[in-house]
Amino acid sequence: MLRKIYKRILDRRTDVAGSPFFTRYPTRLRPRLLNNYAAVQHGYRFAYFRIGKAANSTVVATLHYAITGDRVVAMDDLQLIKDASFSKLSDLNTNEVAALVSDYFTFTFVRNPYVRVLSGYLDKVIDNPGLKRKIIAKKLKKSPKSEITLADFLDYIEDGGIDEDGHWSRQVDLLPIPHTELNFIGRVENLATELPLVMERIFHRQIPIVNAATHATAAQDATKELDSSTKERIYRLYQADFEILGYPRTC
Repeated sequence: MLRKIYKRILDRRTDVAGSPFFTRYPTRLRPRLLNNYAAVQHGYRFAYFRIGKAANSTVVATLHYAITGDRVVAMDDLQLIKDASFSKLSDLNTNEVAALVSDYFTFTFVRNPYVRVLSGYLDKVIDNPGLKRKIIAKKLKKSPKSEITLADFLDYIEDGGIDEDGHWSRQVDLLPIPHTELNFIGRVENLATELPLVMERIFHRQIPIVNAATHATAAQDATKELDSSTKERIYRLYQADFEILGYPRTC
């Protein structure tokens, strides 16, 4: 099955920006970024708009289990499923774009912005010496192996990095349709109770949560160590998330 999924990735040659969806819903972020973070399923008529560092692996794994009966938690397999086992926004024709808001169950899960930005920093910079960290180091004019502090990371975000990666882009910017048109906006903080409600709404039966949080960090605890100036920087950068998604300025 995974080999077939990989073939679907290679076969995709869609002009994302010129597709019917992005013609109707222009975006301030790169269309390809939003396209990669969308999961549309025509059989069960839902569209899940994934947000990096907001439990999206667990939500995808749970959806995949509900549809196929397969419990997949390995990150490589999950990435293939995210990339190609669902339709993308650029795959939709004009009629399907029109039906998406009127006929499909559209939802997302969001997270406290303080916790989310710390999770992105801890996962992609501190715990992972991979490509993302190298890109950030280069933007900061640092050597790949040099220390990148949280203050450095926020410098990178302030200097345009906030729009470069779905793990720390503003959550409201990652929503390809207006948040007011979504059927459901869940919170990671309430995942244990809200995700089962979403599954029952889509599949009309109880679905157990498949926990795929293999990159879990201690971000929630780390927020307690933030000083006032750092919190102010994060708030200023993610003010739209705080205000539109209803998260408190204090943490």
